[in-house]
Amino acid sequence: MSLKTNNKYGQILIYDNAIYALIHKIVMDTYGVKELVSRNIKDSFLDLMHLVAYSKGIKISTNNSSIKIDVYCLIDEGVNQETVKTNLVKAIKYNVENYTGMIVEEVIVHVLGKQV
Repeated sequence: MSLKTNNKYGQILIYDNAIYALIHKIVMDTYGVKELVSRNIKDSFLDLMHLVAYSKGIKISTNNSSIKIDVYCLIDEGVNQETVKTNLVKAIKYNVENYTGMIVEEVIVHVLGKQV
């Protein structure tokens, strides 16, 4: 699948894998995030094969030129969960809007646990 948007330069087509890679980098660079968590069997299989699945722990849904993003992650023990979630939402929203030109309607961060 791909995301389509229009701006003053014309129609832009952005493949989902590019969005997944961008969000994966943002999440893993955020202080306090330990790892993304598999959401489906495909991600789990790629983990077993030691392959990087940039879509692991990330769900994207689009509606015209807006995006809704769900992130499933584990955070480090001892960090403030709400601060990490707030930082992730702000970083993902800013960067995805800045790089794609699309409107991020909503970012939901699901913290599935803490890891030492």
